[in-house]
Amino acid sequence: KSIPDLIAPTPKGFNIKVADNEFSLVWATAPNAISYTIYWNTKAENLKLNGKRIVIKGSYYVHENPKPNTNYYFAVLANYEDGESLLTKIEKALQIEAPIAEAKNQKNILSWSKIEGIDHYNLYWSNTPKPNIKNAQKITNLQDNFVHKNLTNKKAYYYFLTPVRKSIEGPPSPVIKSIPDLIAPTPKGFNIKVTNNEISLVWVTEPNAIFYTIYWNTKAENLKLKGKRIVTKNAYYVYENPKPNTIHYFAVLANYEDGESLLT
Repeated sequence: KSIPDLIAPTPKGFNIKVADNEFSLVWATAPNAISYTIYWNTKAENLKLNGKRIVIKGSYYVHENPKPNTNYYFAVLANYEDGESLLTKIEKALQIEAPIAEAKNQKNILSWSKIEGIDHYNLYWSNTPKPNIKNAQKITNLQDNFVHKNLTNKKAYYYFLTPVRKSIEGPPSPVIKSIPDLIAPTPKGFNIKVTNNEISLVWVTEPNAIFYTIYWNTKAENLKLKGKRIVTKNAYYVYENPKPNTIHYFAVLANYEDGESLLT
């Protein structure tokens, strides 16, 4: 007695690892398989019917540049000389969006989009490239932003996020780099015009400057330390009734939220 049948084992050990901007799919080699077909989509329903199809000969595949904050569903089957196996169990992969960093004076302001269903996020940081969960510092229980303070200016800081749902920590986001610094441009175009009993000072308005500080004296040495100080919100100032036959020295700096610029 002989009963013909299709002996087509489904691949075992199908697994997905989420890395920086990629999903690595791997499974155990099926004996006698000629090739493998991967089905994937951003919806799990009817994956074989509605999903995209990728045929490969090896037992691994790297799906690059997935759309952030989007669920991806994958399954694989083995192709044999006489037919194909059943699909593996569908596995889900999610690459969360990397945080956005805004560098400021001695701090980095980080923010990100919160995904529905995520309880909170963990933020990891390091001063060395390619940080991971084992070697980076961890900040827990965040929602959608964090201000990392008391940092060293002009030093690189590397960050990535992990989502946490029902006490289970998910895979990491891509890594970003941010270098805190005092971004305080010195006013440009500083110019003085002398007219009848007045000295007109003018310069180019600096974006993000809150106000300006003018220093002046009749001696140029150590002007900021020894000179008189005038604060103005405008990018001009009129100094009236200067002492005749006397040289006056002027310089201006811009004041910002996080500090001041150098003098002109």
